[in-house]
Amino acid sequence: MTTAMYLSLSDATYPPYKNNPCDIILTNHDLKQWAQPLKTAFPVGDDTITNEYIRYHQKALDNGATILHYALLVAGQPVSSLTLTLHDKLARFDDIGTDIAYQGNGYATHLITHVLEFCREQGVERCFLDASADGLALYRKFGFKPLFNYLSFINE
Repeated sequence: MTTAMYLSLSDATYPPYKNNPCDIILTNHDLKQWAQPLKTAFPVGDDTITNEYIRYHQKALDNGATILHYALLVAGQPVSSLTLTLHDKLARFDDIGTDIAYQGNGYATHLITHVLEFCREQGVERCFLDASADGLALYRKFGFKPLFNYLSFINE
């Protein structure tokens, strides 16, 4: 089940996280860096699906979409990623994932905090995301509230 969630930035809380040495960069110029953590965060098998996902996002960028692709780097390697889409005073968070080998170290919390601060600087008032059951507790720590639950089905 997936839960659609929202956050009024005026109500945001910022949970503490381990201040591990890392860098946060924009990767719109190199979507392979952005996609690297997603390979194990959301296991999809081979690189075919990841490459298609990169192609889809590159096409959106080429068409002028206001999408920002973030990667959190540890020792120069991307370990966590997030996609931010902006529209007026609204923001949507997608593709929040951390390489399975690095989970539990606060990297996603650090990255979300960074992006929420950026949103505040841009005058964003509300943020939205879709949360899996695994992500609910993390997003609630920031003050995200559920809107509704839904199920996705694939017909093969």
